[in-house]
Amino acid sequence: MSAESIALIITGAALFTAYALATGYDFINHMQLCGYRAGEYFRRIDDEKVFGAAALSLACVCVQVIVDALPVDAPLWIIGGYALCGAFTAAYYLRRVRRARKTPTVFTPRMIRLYVTITALALIVGGGTLTVTALYFAYAQTALAGLIILLIIPITALAACVNMPLEKLNNYRYLRRAKRRLAEIPDLKIIGITGSFGKTSLKSILYDILSKNYQALATPASYNTPMGITKNINTRLLDTHRIFIVEMGARRIGDIKELCALARPDIAVITAVGSQHLATFGSIENTASAKYEIVKYAKEGAFAAFNGDNVGSKALYDITGIPKILAAQAARDGQKTAFYSDVLCSERGSVFTLGFGDGTRFRAETILLGEHNISNITLAAAIAYKLGMPAADIVNAISQIRPIPHRLQLLPTARHNLTIIDDSYNACPESAAAAFNVVRMFSGERVIITPGLVELGETQAYENTGMGRRMAEVFDYCFVTGRNSKYLTEGLLSAGFGSGRVFETVSTAAAVEKLHSLGLGKTVLLFENDLPDNY
Repeated sequence: MSAESIALIITGAALFTAYALATGYDFINHMQLCGYRAGEYFRRIDDEKVFGAAALSLACVCVQVIVDALPVDAPLWIIGGYALCGAFTAAYYLRRVRRARKTPTVFTPRMIRLYVTITALALIVGGGTLTVTALYFAYAQTALAGLIILLIIPITALAACVNMPLEKLNNYRYLRRAKRRLAEIPDLKIIGITGSFGKTSLKSILYDILSKNYQALATPASYNTPMGITKNINTRLLDTHRIFIVEMGARRIGDIKELCALARPDIAVITAVGSQHLATFGSIENTASAKYEIVKYAKEGAFAAFNGDNVGSKALYDITGIPKILAAQAARDGQKTAFYSDVLCSERGSVFTLGFGDGTRFRAETILLGEHNISNITLAAAIAYKLGMPAADIVNAISQIRPIPHRLQLLPTARHNLTIIDDSYNACPESAAAAFNVVRMFSGERVIITPGLVELGETQAYENTGMGRRMAEVFDYCFVTGRNSKYLTEGLLSAGFGSGRVFETVSTAAAVEKLHSLGLGKTVLLFENDLPDNY
């Protein structure tokens, strides 16, 4: 092989690797959203993006076939073919980047390592492909170079697998450091919170209450995985903290056990057992078993707290043998540490009676919307009361609870006749029903933008059809997006909802644009479950 051919192979491998990385940005972003799990990456891959990458790859192969077939043996022709393929890739990339991503790539050290591995693998594949074609296919020396663009899809998954041992070793190092950090604060009380829904809301409410009397720290946003919790311990936990509130997420049996091995709770809290993540748990029974791990693997001498308003959580309370507390509506069964009654909800907030096990009762108020939030507040009050916080201080703290981001959060708007309710995080049938009840309290045209419900396994079509029927009872206009659109629309139409008032759109942004074009008057708009890009 001549030096000229070697130079062309190196140039081609480098250029087509760059083209593949530009085309593969969507797929690498998708890998991050799937937690670097190759199986989930392939299950949720976007067909439209695959077809786009395949079309670009085919176009580049065709360009190189034409260049190779030209009766002119000049390297400049091949370089010109490379450049034309680059122009195609640039046009594809510019078209893609104009589409706003809800969850852009975060260039963490792990993501940078993944990019390095992908680049190395793409160079190896590209160089090998060009070498083979140059040696054995005299009239197609560069024709297969364009395939590297399509191969970036499996290469991304392969790179994640190649990096996995290093990532596990790296994670183990951080986990050991976090465990040492927790051991350095022996007086720290760890409150672990899990449940099918309500975890983040309860964590936020509990922090707002306890932080009035204690030095408290809570994991931010939805940092509920081993590495998310580890990062918070290693970077934010101080010697002065006395309470650490940890949200513990689970999608499979054993996930909570793993989290408890890192941060064993002194107080184990279960908010609810429901159908969220049914696709990975397989059944409600498995879901309940997974959530109960927080009680099984709590510290010796720990106590457990349960939301008695949820049937699944109450059932786990009934079988628990360690010290336990219950919070629920006054009319519910069970010996309650805290309870609520006489709820008055409006679009400005909620007022209710909060009672404690010693018989004392207080009239409490909060800016949070909906009776389900009163249930969360009562559970938080029960935990604070059990920890020794005076009841009067608890009631005062409730009046100062802040809005919870993306959970029935009222957003400011430029239009005086437009009310926006952001309930965009992680909907399930129960939380969607609670959101609909809140919307009923508002006057004006009621509008919803939603992609429906996900991760419900075999029941997903059924649940989304049912959600559509419930939407028909509350809303005047419905905008549905994503893969569940047909089920939501089917439910809406089967309930007699007018076909002219339901719109299937490609994205939330397109739905908002369409809504503006309708020119409605006084409007309340609910964003329900605005899914990340990997759905």
